Amino acid sequence: MAKNKNGKMVTRKGSSGNVVGSANLKVTPVQQQISKLPKQAVTANVANFANRKTANLFQSAGPGSNTLSDINFLAPDYYHPELQPDQLLLPKSRREKNLWIRHFYENDPVVGSCIDFHTEVPISMIRLVTPDCKDHDKAKDILRFYEDKVVEKLELLDRLLEFSHEFHLFGVVHPFLEWDDEQKIWTNIIILDPNDVITRKFPFSNNVEMELQVPPDIINILNNPDPRFADIVANIPSEILEFVRHGKNLPLDTNPYAGSHISQIARRRSPYRNLGTAQIERVFKNLVYKDRLQNAQQAIADRNMSPKHLITAVDVNEDSLDNLREQVEFSLSDPDFAIIANYDVNWNLIGANERLLQIQGDLDYCDKQIMTGMGLTESLITGEGTFGGNYMNINIINERYLLFRSQLTNWVENHVFKPIAYHNEFYEDDGRGNRRLIYPKLQFNRLNLRDNTEAFGNLFNLYSKGSLDVSTILEMFHIDPIEVKRRLEKDMFTVNDPVFNDLIRSIYSELGRNMVGETDLLDKIAKYMRLRLKPEEPEPGAGPGEGGL
Repeated sequence: MAKNKNGKMVTRKGSSGNVVGSANLKVTPVQQQISKLPKQAVTANVANFANRKTANLFQSAGPGSNTLSDINFLAPDYYHPELQPDQLLLPKSRREKNLWIRHFYENDPVVGSCIDFHTEVPISMIRLVTPDCKDHDKAKDILRFYEDKVVEKLELLDRLLEFSHEFHLFGVVHPFLEWDDEQKIWTNIIILDPNDVITRKFPFSNNVEMELQVPPDIINILNNPDPRFADIVANIPSEILEFVRHGKNLPLDTNPYAGSHISQIARRRSPYRNLGTAQIERVFKNLVYKDRLQNAQQAIADRNMSPKHLITAVDVNEDSLDNLREQVEFSLSDPDFAIIANYDVNWNLIGANERLLQIQGDLDYCDKQIMTGMGLTESLITGEGTFGGNYMNINIINERYLLFRSQLTNWVENHVFKPIAYHNEFYEDDGRGNRRLIYPKLQFNRLNLRDNTEAFGNLFNLYSKGSLDVSTILEMFHIDPIEVKRRLEKDMFTVNDPVFNDLIRSIYSELGRNMVGETDLLDKIAKYMRLRLKPEEPEPGAGPGEGGL
């Protein structure tokens, strides 16, 4: 800094003319001119310099000048989550996503265990509840019809397990149900490949259109003149063949009461989305990072699979070194070969231990992130945790599984049970002139993820005080109250009655008292046991020979 002749502080410039220090800065004429420029001109100037890599904020216009001549700006970092380098590696199309999902399910142990856990735990043994009907015999016949024609014939439990696997793996299930008009029942349930199903939803409407994109191998079979496929082609309706041979998608019916139809069970939180979202999609980045770490470690291990030999000999001539090299080569090919030298030889092996990456912490982090994204913990997957330590997580998972069970139950009743009841005319009058369909309810056995002893104890106390009906308690254990009532009525006054033995004891007790007073049972017992009966004492107040009054 320096003072001019008026005593004011001025700037000092270096040899290049740039300003190196200042104090009490004043607005320069150039800055005043910039402030007077239109906003559009300033914006254009900034845009022109936005991509420059240098940042010389103050630069002199020429020798002896202290005015601001140019302004260079650094380009700001632009961020968009879908344009990041790691995001560009992830799949975009539905078919490619499903390919990744199936790959990681089959090859990553954490993902496979989480999917299997979500698949198997919610689906326990199923049973049908007797339909609520005024005619009990009719209700029993309908229940037996559904057990034989639906549950057993369709193998409903196996189908629900397949639904659960597909639901938690891809986030969507497309069941196709085949209808038999003669028997008026479903004959088969098929899960279609989500890659081949096209779904369209229309806003402001509940209408849904679904089409099947026939796979190329099926098209080749239908167009093949080989007589081996003649029977297959003959059993396919002509209208379907017309669509396939012209390369068109096959439209599928979605109305369950119209016969064969397709439906959708989606893991979807937004109703306007056409498909559900798989849980694995949220951990794709972690799976890619984990895969790259393992690939890098594998590459290092492959390069150092065989240890390297570091052999040194100090102060030896070239001939001795060549001799040592030949002896080393012989020893590597012949383990019994002995190396003889009159000088010090150091032989060291260099393995892969010191070259491998320390990635265990990163792998543990990836596994934890993957399990969190899949909604589970390590203790639940391995079964090594305690109930108290996982109480909160177990309750959350239990509620999710109950919600998933309800979703499956609603699908079975709306797409399987109700259409059968409608076509077979299983209905009764509800008392208001309306027909009410009669069909059984689907129930799962109770989930054993959490301990409900305290809750059941409180419910039983309410029942004991008369504040709760027994049907509520039975339903908590997934026991059919109607069936229980029917069986109790059947067992009443039989040996299966829990109080029947008490009744027999009371009858025997009363008969014993009557036999003692009205028979000589007491005399016979006394004679058998060689006892002498005492004479009866007269009542007080009665004299000899007097009969009382």
